[in-house]
Amino acid sequence: MNSKLLFACFATSDIYARETGISMIGFFENNPDYSPDEFFILDYDILPENKENLNSIAAQYSKRITYLPAKDILEKIQLKLNLKDFRGSLATYSRAFIDKIMPDYVERLLYIDSDTVVVSSISELKYFDMKDKCITACVSEKASNAIKNGQLALYSHNSRYYGCGIVLFDLIKWKEYDCFSKIAKMLETKKHYPCADQTLINNSLPENYFCKLPRKYNYITHLYSIPLEQKMLNEGGWNTQDEIEEAIKKPVIIHYPGNNKGRPWFVNCTSRRKEEYFRYKSISPWKNDPLSDSKTFSKSFQIRFGAFIHSLEVKSNWFWLLQVINTLRFYLGPFFRRIELLPSLPPEGIE
Repeated sequence: MNSKLLFACFATSDIYARETGISMIGFFENNPDYSPDEFFILDYDILPENKENLNSIAAQYSKRITYLPAKDILEKIQLKLNLKDFRGSLATYSRAFIDKIMPDYVERLLYIDSDTVVVSSISELKYFDMKDKCITACVSEKASNAIKNGQLALYSHNSRYYGCGIVLFDLIKWKEYDCFSKIAKMLETKKHYPCADQTLINNSLPENYFCKLPRKYNYITHLYSIPLEQKMLNEGGWNTQDEIEEAIKKPVIIHYPGNNKGRPWFVNCTSRRKEEYFRYKSISPWKNDPLSDSKTFSKSFQIRFGAFIHSLEVKSNWFWLLQVINTLRFYLGPFFRRIELLPSLPPEGIE
């Protein structure tokens, strides 16, 4: 397969500008052969000071940033489609409407979430055979297993659920398949649901539009002990053993999940891969920024309970107890959900 010019982009507000910049440094440090001079950022009200920092990073590697007015574009789509804000913002819809945001000359695009660090080369993706698909992403093992077990159903009737933290787009095929209309139709059908773009994409697009991305491009299980993460990545058979080993030993993009213990910009992070974040932070404009205190983001009970579960997840010799607890949660979960002590599973893939 011939290579295509591969553009890359982040989407960020001012709140995540620092993490975006640190991930950008990792990207440029490990991808000196990134050939476009242009690098895209989907702009959601980034303040001038942080834009100056981001621009200085790009200039250091002889690149320039094109800021795309994603917020303005999505606000117009919002009026047209009666799009609902998701958690007070439209930013989460970036990937669902990516063809309306990116310039027409961009054919192959790598979208990278801000809460990541790029630690190796993405050059293979220039040659990655998408087989006439329009979107390539990692399979979400947990959600796909829920589909397989009958606990979750998608309106698209797809058998797999794809995570959209890191996505490789073929925007020519995306437009050819008229993905915008399919997503708009889903919004019209279920317009009262606050669909995040990941859920929206999985519910709107048929399975033959998707191509599977190796897990090393979206490595998220580094928070857990190696035996547990191997079990998590192997469950359901969505990944080959080689893909699992490569993700753990030689990841390309480390994705820090939403749990504060998994995010190295919080003081109590226990990720095994937090040093990569600190390495690039130390050469960034934010090198002297203090870490955040996660206690301000969680209730006391949630902290204590989460710490207990996490202590089992990271200690291999306590793995048996974690299995017992998870088994009890599986069988007793329906009862607890009936008395509203646990949240119910999302109906038909709607988060």
